[in-house]
Amino acid sequence: MQMKHDPRPAEYLCPDCGHINIVSSHLLRDKYCEHETHCARCNHLLEIVVTDGLGDSMNIIASSLNYEDPAA
Repeated sequence: MQMKHDPRPAEYLCPDCGHINIVSSHLLRDKYCEHETHCARCNHLLEIVVTDGLGDSMNIIASSLNYEDPAA
């Protein structure tokens, strides 16, 4: 079965500010691995994981790694 090329860029929302970020193509090939990146708007540190979705789609899971200091 041949995979279709989707011309749309893969995107995810920043969990902190809601900005739509684009996933670089090299991360799309490295599925099920954690990758650290920064939001283009708020510059918060994020962790994204690319996984297989239904059919030919992909899921991109984004989590914030900016933790508030509990001692502050």
